[in-house]
Amino acid sequence: MQARSLAEVGRAVRKAGLSVFIFTGYYLHELGSDAARELLAVTDVLVSGRYVESARQHGVSWRSSSNQAVHFLTDRYAHTDMERSSEAEIRINADGQVTLTGFPEEELLTVISTESS
Repeated sequence: MQARSLAEVGRAVRKAGLSVFIFTGYYLHELGSDAARELLAVTDVLVSGRYVESARQHGVSWRSSSNQAVHFLTDRYAHTDMERSSEAEIRINADGQVTLTGFPEEELLTVISTESS
């Protein structure tokens, strides 16, 4: 729904030498609009498909439910990169701000929320 604007961001990210990784609730075959194709043209990895609670799975990189698919749209990443990546990443900035990205297991979220309160 924001593909055209995100394509602009993607172009700037690529110009800076960084990669573009997109998560969408749409399936790849639904991304046929001109704006979506514009975004996909600057995307290295696309994770597509709606999150389905009953299909939730742990231990699978870059996806949170088994119906989702990972598409490598450039040669920047490969399946081996998925195997080496963690499910979640925690960053703590110099000012103490904590950022959590990825798909952490409930146990990690519980520990983090307990420790921060």
